[in-house]
Amino acid sequence: MERLALKVLNCLFGVYPDFMELEKCRERSNLSESDFLRVVAYLQEKAFIELEEPTRGVATGIYGRARITSAGIDTVDLKSKKVKVSVIRQ
Repeated sequence: MERLALKVLNCLFGVYPDFMELEKCRERSNLSESDFLRVVAYLQEKAFIELEEPTRGVATGIYGRARITSAGIDTVDLKSKKVKVSVIRQ
């Protein structure tokens, strides 16, 4: 779950402080609709993202917009530091 959550957070981090369409973020992160919905629910519960107008449409896709929060940015920053340290040590 952590790897999938980081994909979504990185996607939203790229457009901060603006909101991003959920379907566009799902496509960029290459997640299935069910995985994406599960990750979005998890990130919202952890207060890593803020949702605006979340709904499921009758047509294919996920509608609404999301924005990364300061807690989400801190998580992305912490995880990227772990990756940098791992690469340097090898």
